[in-house]
Parts: sequence; structure tokens; C-alpha cells
Amino acid sequence: MKKRGIGVGSMYYGLGYGFSRPDIGSATIEVCEDGSVIVRSGQVDYGQGSDTIL
Repeated sequence: MKKRGIGVGSMYYGLGYGFSRPDIGSATIEVCEDGSVIVRSGQVDYGQGSDTIL
């Protein structure tokens, strides 16, 4: 039995403020003395997964 449906996908590219301002993103990586790593990013995970964002 075949099942059919309708799918919709959308995408928006933009990390910065938009309009006439630069479209940039940034992140900082800190390596601690114990070998652990801290990653700080201004980008928000909107459900796509943090691995995709970083």
C-alpha cells in the first residue's frame, strides 16, 4: 500500500542584523587547563540541532 503526502521545506540564510548591516556570525573557543573545551556562539539553535549550528 502506497502512502502519499505533501511536504513543505523552507530555508532562510541570515546570521546578522540584516538590512544594510553586515551578515556575519562569530564564535569563541576556550581550551581549559584540564583539557575541556568551551564553545560560545551568538547563534541560537532553532530546532535544527546544535551540531548543525556549530
